[in-house]
Amino acid sequence: MRLYTFGAVAVCLFCLSACSNSRMAGDSDNSGGRSSEQLMRLMVIEPSDYSNNIDKFCTHTSQCIAPLACIRSKCQVPPSLIDKHDDKTPTLVFKNNDVKNSLYIELVDDDYTTQRGMMMRKAFVDGWGMLFVFPNESRHAFWMHHCYIPLDMVFIRADGSVDNTIQNAEPLNDGPRYPSNGKVKFVLELPVGSIQKYQITTSTVFDVSPYSNAAANFHTQYDFQP
Repeated sequence: MRLYTFGAVAVCLFCLSACSNSRMAGDSDNSGGRSSEQLMRLMVIEPSDYSNNIDKFCTHTSQCIAPLACIRSKCQVPPSLIDKHDDKTPTLVFKNNDVKNSLYIELVDDDYTTQRGMMMRKAFVDGWGMLFVFPNESRHAFWMHHCYIPLDMVFIRADGSVDNTIQNAEPLNDGPRYPSNGKVKFVLELPVGSIQKYQITTSTVFDVSPYSNAAANFHTQYDFQP
C-alpha cells in the first residue's frame, strides 16, 4: 500500500518470488511449526533472500529484507502472518458501547516501517492489526499499490475516536485512494471483514494511550530495503 501524508509519501513496493533449490534456513523461532517453504508461501520473497535473512541479527526492521521484520533482535516472519504472540505482544483495546474487544498489533511508528507497511504479504490473521502511528494529527490517504491482500482501514484521531472507515480495499489496484475525512494520528489496517465482524463505526473508541508517543523518532533515517 502506498500512503500519502499530504507532504510525505510512503510506498508499498514489491518483489516477485521464484522457486529454486536453494538451501533454506531452518525453521525460525517464530515459525509456528511451519516449514520454510510453507512460510514463504505467505510472502512475496525470493528463496535466496529468505535464506540469507531469516534469523539474522538485527536492531531495526530496516536491516531485514521485506517483508521480514526485526523481532527481538532477529529478522523474522511478521507475527500477523502466522498468529505468533505472547504476553509481550502489543495489543489495541477498543469499545463499542459496553462491549470491549482487543487485537494483537504490529506497531508502525517510524518513517521506514511506514514505507514498508503491508508490502509483500499474502496473509493477515484474524484478530491482528497493523497500527500506523504518526507524530501529529494530519490528513492521510492510502492506496493498494503492490499490496497483495484486501484490507479494512480505520482512521483514528488522537483521542481514540474514529474519523472514518474503509472496507475491502482492493489489492493491487492503483486506482482508488482511501483518505481520512479529517485529521488523524493513527491508521489501523485490518484483515478484510474485520470492521463488520467487530462492528467498528464512528462510535467506536480505541484506547490509543499506550501508543500516543510511539512516533517520537518517526523521522529517524534508515536505508530502505524493498
